[in-house]
Amino acid sequence: MDRQIVRLGDERGAVSIAVPDPATAESVARLFEPLRLPPGRAAADGHDGAPLEIVCEGAWYRLVERAAGGGVHTRRFRHLSSLLAAVEFAVLQRLLSSRRGETHLHASGAVVGDRAVLALGPSGAGKSSLALTWSLAGHPLLGDDVILADARGGVHGVPRLVKVRRRVLRAHGLSDDVTVAPDPGSPELWWDPARGGGWAPGSYRPAVVARVWFERRSATRLERMPAAAGLRMLLDHVMEAGLTPEASLDRLARVAESATFVAVRFGSARDAAAALAAQASAHAP
Repeated sequence: MDRQIVRLGDERGAVSIAVPDPATAESVARLFEPLRLPPGRAAADGHDGAPLEIVCEGAWYRLVERAAGGGVHTRRFRHLSSLLAAVEFAVLQRLLSSRRGETHLHASGAVVGDRAVLALGPSGAGKSSLALTWSLAGHPLLGDDVILADARGGVHGVPRLVKVRRRVLRAHGLSDDVTVAPDPGSPELWWDPARGGGWAPGSYRPAVVARVWFERRSATRLERMPAAAGLRMLLDHVMEAGLTPEASLDRLARVAESATFVAVRFGSARDAAAALAAQASAHAP
């Protein structure tokens, strides 16, 4: 069977992935549904980045990554969910490489009204649980895990599916079959925001920026943070993929000018997401 080509990207860059069959192609494309390009359409600069290829070897999958300098890196996976996680990471890294002129924040975010609410914190702090909850509440998502800040102090996202633990989905009354390529052996599944509030287009000024921390059985507690501490928090969450914290200082200072900073400890993502959305709604334009 002829291999399929999945193309993902926008006017700043694209990534081509060769896959062995239509079913695998559909699963891969759905990971970045808003960035799927029609067959044959190139990015504006005609650059595809480093090509990726998926090969089926009996019951195993092999992911081949070819670097621009000619190097080849190969990994093998037993389950589709593990393969998709690796593909998602590889594609995200290549898409972010075409956005090096922006600040990349380790954050999730949504739009409430016409302003953004952001959640920052380390892995496991509950950012993805909040993103899922905002989506289910009808708020358009900016992104999960990566948010981009521009020179005017606005923020926007790189659309990607929300990866959450199975228990989080079930806490919302959702079954595995609403996720992409559900795997009964995987503790994490992908939620498509198209089923909820969809994706937020464009750039938005932040109304609320929260440092979040999930603590099981904890009541939701919000505490205001001084603007200086909030700016320090933003700088601490700058990712290496984009501008450095030093080069990001001016644009993050503009974010700090428009936002209220809070620290949130929560045991219920529903309560925390609702409280943060209410803060964003009450924020003066």
